[in-house]
Amino acid sequence: MPSKLINPEVLGAPSGYSHGVSVPAGQLLFIAGQIAVDKDNRIVSDDFVEQFDRALANVMVVLNAGGGRPEDVTRMVIYVTDKVEYRNHSREIGKRYQRYMGK
Repeated sequence: MPSKLINPEVLGAPSGYSHGVSVPAGQLLFIAGQIAVDKDNRIVSDDFVEQFDRALANVMVVLNAGGGRPEDVTRMVIYVTDKVEYRNHSREIGKRYQRYMGK
């Protein structure tokens, strides 16, 4: 069985990539880097925490569309472009992360 591309409609159409790829051998799902965009590929806010929340929500959409759950995630890499903003908002970011991923 070939790999299956995962592109949920609520995330908008990707250009040059897929939001996720499900690999039947071993039931693996690889999720492309997600950013804080809505269905029309517009950045949702200038607020750092809101951007983090939307990017993680987009990850969850792809995860669910691929048949996965937060407890199935084995590795997630989070890239930030402003370490000071990240540190200044780490408590709120942690709350948003727990809301989606649990403890």
